[in-house]
Amino acid sequence: MNQEITLKLDDYIIEWFRNNAAGAQDCQERINQALPDHIRLHASLPRPKPRKSQHRASSPTTLK
Repeated sequence: MNQEITLKLDDYIIEWFRNNAAGAQDCQERINQALPDHIRLHASLPRPKPRKSQHRASSPTTLK
């Protein structure tokens, strides 16, 4: 099951995935693959304290 949400990602993260993907759909698929890998890798670690929100004036980038 998929849910559509809006995420604010740092520019360098979006740029890396775009530079390592064949297209916008592949970019989204690579992010979807990277997140579960990250979760599995760090599942046994204690949860970090939440970062303080940093308000940014720029609008979020939408991956489609």
